[in-house]
Amino acid sequence: MPATPTNPHVWRVGKDKFAWVVSLVTLADVDVEYFRKALSIHEELVHATVEVQRVPHPLVEPLA
Repeated sequence: MPATPTNPHVWRVGKDKFAWVVSLVTLADVDVEYFRKALSIHEELVHATVEVQRVPHPLVEPLA
């Protein structure tokens, strides 16, 4: 699922352990848990704060 990260911050919180805060911008209709699951493969990432901002597709007219 494509998403563009904006304003990412990473901190070392221990030996080979990291915390991450990021805002993701996407056209997809997915929630935070989708991205948390994708990040879960990284054992070194012990904390992640993820915000998802959905933007309308530029080629699709919104419903009135």
